[in-house]
Amino acid sequence: MADELFNEWRRADRTWATSPFNRPIFEIAFKWFIREGAWPKVSELKRYLFQSSVSSVDVQAIANSKPHIPGQLHLPHQEYLTLGARHVFELPAAADLMDLLVVATQLSVTAYRSSAERPSVRYDDPAFFRFGSDTIVRLPAFVGADYPNPFAGGGIGDEWELLVNENLITDFDGVTNPVEYEQCQLKIIRGWCVAAQPNRDRLAPVSPTSTAFIVMPFREEWSDTMYDFIRRCIDRLDGRLQSVRADEIAMPGRINDQIIEQIRAADLIVADISGLNPNVVWELGFASALEKPCVILMRQGSDVPFDIYDQRRVDYESEPTQETEDHVVALLKGALGATDPRQTGPGS
Repeated sequence: MADELFNEWRRADRTWATSPFNRPIFEIAFKWFIREGAWPKVSELKRYLFQSSVSSVDVQAIANSKPHIPGQLHLPHQEYLTLGARHVFELPAAADLMDLLVVATQLSVTAYRSSAERPSVRYDDPAFFRFGSDTIVRLPAFVGADYPNPFAGGGIGDEWELLVNENLITDFDGVTNPVEYEQCQLKIIRGWCVAAQPNRDRLAPVSPTSTAFIVMPFREEWSDTMYDFIRRCIDRLDGRLQSVRADEIAMPGRINDQIIEQIRAADLIVADISGLNPNVVWELGFASALEKPCVILMRQGSDVPFDIYDQRRVDYESEPTQETEDHVVALLKGALGATDPRQTGPGS
């Protein structure tokens, strides 16, 4: 059954990638990505084609028909046209980026074998010097939209650093060219097909309780301590609320897509903005745009961005007190509609 599922997906994915009808659009999309640093929105690509007097191509249909990996989040209506390594490595314009991807993969394996406490790959590694800066700067965005891969995120800006994905890195050991990289991806996806079950596309937990999505850094020294504190607060709600943090999502798929879907599905958000981690701030902004109830925590002494200065939050000491815990519980209850949270202003 698993082989049948994998083979069906593989045939469809290969047909989509090599279609002579899709190929010219992929070339345009890839050049767009290299120029802009992001894959084009379908609406942007449609307008570009119209301005180029090409109106016969249904870009939305092409984007929507991209076969999704079994068990991976899939939205029927695709906002962007994104391409992975297996879709572009035959495009002449993608040759340098694919060679760079192979070198970065080899470096990540070497870093994982080393004694480094935080194995990672950086933009300024001498092995990258033969590549153009325009190609190097695009690597984090490219792998961030193409899963599975041997990286665990962390790439921001021109001077990026990609952490090693310790769950998948060994699967990419020995890669020497783009074809072998693709083969490693396919081997992992075949394994996912074994575990794929009907309706696994939906990430939201099925539970009679409400769900809180926890937005916070994972790798700070204080992260686990604060997550334990948040869960302790949630435990005081007698099972009415369950929590999930992004690193606990036990499903294959693109991390960014999973986080977005979890935020959409959550009944409320608990965000620790200490240190102003860029990902945390973006996720809090996205949740606010969706008008999700947000319980905001911040370690005392942290700077507060102007845009959220007037938001009710809980400022805590390095060791949260019982009073802090009671305050958070009251806000959680208020967010659930059980009681009104006590009326306290920003930073109280």
